[in-house]
Parts: sequence; C-alpha cells; structure tokens
Amino acid sequence: AQQERSEQAQEESQETDHEEEEERVEGLEAVQEEIPEPEVEADESEEAEKDASKSAGSSDTEEGNQDHVGRLLVKRRQPSTQRELADAIVRFASLDELELLLSCGATVNDPVTQGLTPLHYAVWQRYTDAVQLLIRKGCDLNARDDIGYTPLHLCAEHGYLDMMQVLLRHNALVNINQSEDEDLYPIDAVDEPLRLALKHDQIEAARVLLENKADPNGRYFFGSEINLVSPLNTELLELLLKWGARPNTRDRYGFTPIMKACHVQQEAEEALEEQGTISGKDVLLHFAQTLKGIESVLVLISHGADINLRTDARHEYRSVLHYAILSGSGPIVNLLLKQGAKVNFEPEYNRASPLHLAVLKGDVNIINML
Repeated sequence: AQQERSEQAQEESQETDHEEEEERVEGLEAVQEEIPEPEVEADESEEAEKDASKSAGSSDTEEGNQDHVGRLLVKRRQPSTQRELADAIVRFASLDELELLLSCGATVNDPVTQGLTPLHYAVWQRYTDAVQLLIRKGCDLNARDDIGYTPLHLCAEHGYLDMMQVLLRHNALVNINQSEDEDLYPIDAVDEPLRLALKHDQIEAARVLLENKADPNGRYFFGSEINLVSPLNTELLELLLKWGARPNTRDRYGFTPIMKACHVQQEAEEALEEQGTISGKDVLLHFAQTLKGIESVLVLISHGADINLRTDARHEYRSVLHYAILSGSGPIVNLLLKQGAKVNFEPEYNRASPLHLAVLKGDVNIINML
C-alpha cells in the first residue's frame, strides 16, 4: 500500500510538472506574439538590393556612353569620302582612283568645305582630266562656294585660260548677277568673273570672258565695271569700251571715268605739294602720271566720253574742266579746250568757274589758255 501511495504521489508530481511546463511554453508563445517582427532588417535588405541594381545600371550606362563616344571619335578620325575625293584631286590621283571614290559614296556636287565642290578643287589645281571627269559625271558647273564664287571665278581671278576654255565649252555661266534695270547700284551684287579678271589685271582672261558675252556694263554697289577699273589703266579702259562699256556711266559718287581721270591728277598734284621737298624722282613720276592721264582722256574721248558733263550738288556741279584745272595739268586742260570744253557757264551758276579756280591756284599758263 505504501508503495502504491508513493507511486501515485510520484505520478501526480509528474503531472503537475507537465502542466507547469505547458503553462510556461504558452506564456512564452504569448510574449513572442506581442513582440513585433524586425521589419527594419527587411527594409535594409530591400534598399541594399535597389542600390546594387542602380550601381549595376549606372555602370552599364557609363559603359554604353563610353562606347558611343568611342564610336564618334573613330568616325571623326575617319575622313569622309567627299574629303578623300578632294584630297585625291589635290594630289593628282589617277582617274581610276577618283572613279573608285565616286563609286564608294563620294558625289560630284556635295561641298567639301566652305561650299567648295570637287570641281572647285580640280579647277584650282588645273587638273584638266579631273575637271572633264567631273563634268562627264554631271557636276554643277555653276556651283557657288560660301562667298558666291563659281569655278569660273577662280579661273578669271588667276588667269587659268585653259581651265576657263573647258568650262566655257560646257556652257558655264559668265554673268552671275541678274540686276533689275532700275537698280543702279545693287547692294547684293556678287563680283562677276569679269570683275575679278579686271581687278587682278588678268587682261587675257577678261578678253576671253568678253568674247563669251560677259556684260561690260555689269553693275555693283559702287558703280559699273568701267567705274571700278583704274582711270589711268588705258589697256583695261580700251578693252571695256571696245566691247560696249558706256563711257559716261557715273559711279555711286557721281563721277564719270573722264572726271576720275582728271581727279586722280588733282590728287597726285596735292600729294606732291604736301611733300615739301620734291626729288627728281617725284617729278618724273608725276610727269609719267600726267602722260597717263592724257592718254586716258584721249581714249575716253575717242569712245564718246562727254567732256561737258557735271557732277551733282555733292561736288558743287563741277565739270571735267574744273578737275583738269585743279590737277594743274596744262596739257589736259589744253586737250579739253581743243575738244570743245565749256569755259563759261550759265548766269545762274553761282559757284567758282574754271577761270576762278585757275586764278585761285595762281596758274598763269592755264589762265592764259582760258
């Protein structure tokens, strides 16, 4: 019985311990439910993942940009086929090489730089075979660069007669500007090929252009062709007059060529007087210029220049004779008088007459002539 009682007590003790253990476990579980889960760690892990993805994306972008820049640099280092064509023309490459470049993408009309086309380069180099090849391929003979010059302009400026003949045979434009009749001094007129030839004393080039119907009366902002050449350059004056230049055309300041011829003499006379000391060389140069002036006046008169035309109010309505007297050139004054220059003006002319000017200058010789 005692043994049974002890065993029963032992069992009851075990059951009590078991119940207490269960209660302790349940209490721990309840405490765990009350404590929130550590969400911060999860957020930190998500942010870390995002940062990692961003850094990976940015590195990919940087690599992509570097690749793009690299491709651009390589492309920039590589010359275009148009540039290669121009370089080949400059070094007189064979026609086979030029045709190869044309078949590889170069064109006959696209500009290389500053509006210059392959034909400009070929003409500049005087590479006749290349010029003819480009013409056969259909290039524009009248293509203009950024300042409005065609290949014919280059020929005229530098006197490339051989190139000029090739271009003219293929009907290159000789007259570029199309001025309206009422526009006496066009503000936007580009120099014609003839203008460049005259400006650079390329007389033979000017002659070829005139023979091919270049306009000898082309107009610019400061006057016509004949107004823009030196009034003492008798060769150019005679060339223009022979091909139809009008001898009495006025420039923007109201001067005709014969007035300018005498006016230049006046400027030379005044410059000589301002020097103070005059050497024998100065006298000879002045004498040579006087002879040139006489020759110019004779050329202009022989082609119909009016010696009795006057300037406008800006220059006090002076005549050709006024300027001859101011120049102090007795031979020119004598020539004008023999050609019928007027010495007396209308009563209402209330400015200095030719005689007044001669008296003011104290030139007894000219006074006696008048």
